[in-house]
Amino acid sequence: MIKRDFLEKLAPVEVEMIRDYVLHEICPGVEGTANAENLNRSVKRCARCGSKKIIKYGYNNKTQRFECKNCGRTFSSTTGTMFYASNTDFETWSAFIDCEIKGLTLVEEAYTIHKSKTTCFNMRQKLYKAAEKVQRDVLLKGDVEMDCTFLPISFKGTKPGNMVRKSKRRGKHKRPIHKTKTENKEPQLCIYTAMDEDDNIIFKAANCGGERESTYMQYDEFIDKKARIIGDYSAQLRGYIKKTNRSSDLIPADEKDRLIFTTESGNSLSEVNELHSELKKEWRSRHGISVRHIQGYIDWLVYLKSLKYQVEGMYRKHRAYMDLMAEKIPFINKLICRLPLPVDVNEVYGEKYDGIYAFS
Repeated sequence: MIKRDFLEKLAPVEVEMIRDYVLHEICPGVEGTANAENLNRSVKRCARCGSKKIIKYGYNNKTQRFECKNCGRTFSSTTGTMFYASNTDFETWSAFIDCEIKGLTLVEEAYTIHKSKTTCFNMRQKLYKAAEKVQRDVLLKGDVEMDCTFLPISFKGTKPGNMVRKSKRRGKHKRPIHKTKTENKEPQLCIYTAMDEDDNIIFKAANCGGERESTYMQYDEFIDKKARIIGDYSAQLRGYIKKTNRSSDLIPADEKDRLIFTTESGNSLSEVNELHSELKKEWRSRHGISVRHIQGYIDWLVYLKSLKYQVEGMYRKHRAYMDLMAEKIPFINKLICRLPLPVDVNEVYGEKYDGIYAFS
């Protein structure tokens, strides 16, 4: 048995050599492990109908199959997960998740795991979809910071024929176009944010256009009835608070051209504003994020924040894999670019262009 006292006397390179020996000689089964092997024990229900009446049904290419006695269909442990119809093994997925935690670009990820950029993009969207679990069944209690932020509406990756608006001219060939003040104001995406004192978060792409009372109303179910709302003095937020009869602590309006950042009791929107800053930093680093996939990036940002609170850096990729491996993914690769939009863009573009660019 290797004891701790022995390891402490070794140089770092010698410890690394022993670690590699254990992984490659004593535990050779780790390399090339299929994701199905990690999921087999978690199969409790039919992946098709949800029935518990399932039995083992032989193997297909060394992958355990199951049969449902209720619907009669067969499935494997990866059916409906982010590993479905994928030949990527556990080791590659683990390396990819580590790349995502570190915030690498698609080019860097493709180089690291030896896959194409398209494969990495598809893996990313599946991973982000699985990460939405972090905002599922959340109920915010106590003091809840609540505010909205805005991002430009990006149609990155959309073909010109499917655009909801005219494509923008970019680069050195771009010609200056003189617009009126009204024409120069592009529609924006409104992002709703709420966070309680226990760091539970609701972070959603709410609607296109400005902040509305309905923006807050559509997420009211996630807020406990006894919660106290901390926010700014916007008319929309005050209207929501009045309609739901909630207690509040609002930052007073700026009546004398003074910058006021706290309520009279000393509360602020610092935690929510930090989330907004992180999202906008992510937006800039990726040169814009498509409105079709923006909610996935938001979900991953929230999941990553909770992961960093709970797990040390060296264990995060393993914890993320175990957390998300069994989550159901309602799409396959060829449908990723056809996913429904999280918001209705026709409400800001359809009227402007008389419905010529119908977008769905």
